[in-house]
Amino acid sequence: MKTISIIIPFCDLDIDIERTANSIKNQQIDLDNLEILIVSSLKETENTSLSRFFSGIKCDFTIKNIEKASSEILLNTGIDDCHGEYILFLKAGDEIHPALLMNVASIIENSDADLISFHRTIAHRDFTRFGDDPFTIEDFSFIGIEDDMTRREYLCSDYFDECYLCHVYRKSLISSIGLYFSKTYCDIDYVFAYILLFFTKSIYYTFDHGYCSFEYKNTYRKAIADTKNCRFEELKKRISDRLNLQTNLYQMLCGIPEIAGEYKDIIEAHFVKECYVQNMKLLRAFGDGIDKILLFDILKYIVLNIVPHWISNDIIYSFNRDELELLTLMNADISSDRELGDALTAKRKVTVITATYNRASYLKKSIECILGQTYQNFEYIIVDDGSTDNTQEVVNGFDDDRIKLISNKNNKGVSHARNIGLTNAKGDYIVFQDDDDFCRLDKIEKQLNYILGLPDNYKFTYCECILHEEYEALAKENKNNSVITTSSVIPKREMTDVRKNGYILPALLPKNFICSTAIFFKKECFEKAGVFNESLIAYEDWEITLRMSKLFDAAFLKEPLYDYYRRKNGLINNKDIEHRNKILEALIWIDKRYEQDRKKYGIESNIKVV
Repeated sequence: MKTISIIIPFCDLDIDIERTANSIKNQQIDLDNLEILIVSSLKETENTSLSRFFSGIKCDFTIKNIEKASSEILLNTGIDDCHGEYILFLKAGDEIHPALLMNVASIIENSDADLISFHRTIAHRDFTRFGDDPFTIEDFSFIGIEDDMTRREYLCSDYFDECYLCHVYRKSLISSIGLYFSKTYCDIDYVFAYILLFFTKSIYYTFDHGYCSFEYKNTYRKAIADTKNCRFEELKKRISDRLNLQTNLYQMLCGIPEIAGEYKDIIEAHFVKECYVQNMKLLRAFGDGIDKILLFDILKYIVLNIVPHWISNDIIYSFNRDELELLTLMNADISSDRELGDALTAKRKVTVITATYNRASYLKKSIECILGQTYQNFEYIIVDDGSTDNTQEVVNGFDDDRIKLISNKNNKGVSHARNIGLTNAKGDYIVFQDDDDFCRLDKIEKQLNYILGLPDNYKFTYCECILHEEYEALAKENKNNSVITTSSVIPKREMTDVRKNGYILPALLPKNFICSTAIFFKKECFEKAGVFNESLIAYEDWEITLRMSKLFDAAFLKEPLYDYYRRKNGLINNKDIEHRNKILEALIWIDKRYEQDRKKYGIESNIKVV
């Protein structure tokens, strides 16, 4: 079996390295052919606890210490000192999927793949169920590069996440090129992986999440001014880093004759996308205060001078609709950063709505998932539906002027509470966040960017949702009741993707396969289809999605960005007879309401009343 080296740079004692160690321990294979190399920049005495966290892993384990070394030095040292035939980089505090190494081992044992690529998700620091994401060998695709046309096709695609963390690399490929990490260190986007795409001969890739990054910045409860300033400074750094890295990458690739001669148009298109378009998206995601970032003239000058004829570059037309529209801003009559900000954020405001009732113990983390989003141009409406616990105290503990708390005197149900949120919404897009769930921290940004790139007939998009369902079971060892959690993907992967896109009403009529919290709506959906039916005690999300799907096309984003927790004491699991009868009444009502639609498509009712 071929050896895999995991290289972990370590430079911060506050990072949860134990999480990283556990994600390796939980791998679903024998780890004998694994090497773990931690390259630390701490003092020698500060590394004593590292071995304890990795104890029990049967593999070669080494800690190399280089005090006060920069991140790129740590990574490059790992490349030089590791002994594996393949390399995986893992940031301390992050984790890899439990099935990742099993799938990678299977691929490299049966092929000579240069790269095995996967995608990354970003999660709240207290999220613990990344292993429930789907990730199987069947979802991998293979690309063998036999000619320049094949290479051009995949270089123009969105198959790959260019983040250096999203690949397992054949070490001999890195060595043959003499590739190292740049001194211009940037966590957001290395140029490392993209360069290898010009030299690789074979790639296995999947769109599934093989890697999970966690947000460790504790900025949620800072004062409003401090929070805005923190976001502002972080944004400036991200844009500056991207400018430097992509400019260096462009110049480097143009300086290699065998690459520039054949792929100059692709290099130029990549530079336009990564240096200009992606920075425009970063500015858009920031929202208020764009006019303080005096970068538009710089971006416009760089792009128009380095790639003056982008309109004649055919590769540009592989960009989606939103990206092509962002390109037109280069030639727009914009004279100031304020005008740029207005152009970027026009009709891009998102309203997040949370209806909550006596869930104070869960609510804090759910709110943090929204405040920690990579897309920050939102308002956040929280409707307290008559809670008797300390819900208001939890909400008021967040000093963020985007939060608007609305309180009902009496509990009137989730549909009523959500409708109050819709009545007060000022955003152009609507998304719901339940009070006891986690959403991935890039959910809003990914869903917005996805729908903006689609034709106008798509009025809402929805992602996959991981359902974590709790139920009580009798534990054999102590004969006490225990809580068991099972997980599944909604909609199921077994259901073909073609049924999940476009006019989905016929597919949705037999059974609901969309979580309302996984949907990203254009506001006009509610203006034309109406709001939630407050008479339904359950399945109100299915009913409103049926209404929407009769009027609008839906776009499915095959990525699990929301984690829905069905609690053992929740509404659906309530065993009270009267309550169960009301749930049944809601199902019968929906069944009769859409009877003619079912008949139109020849669909039998699933409801049998005895």
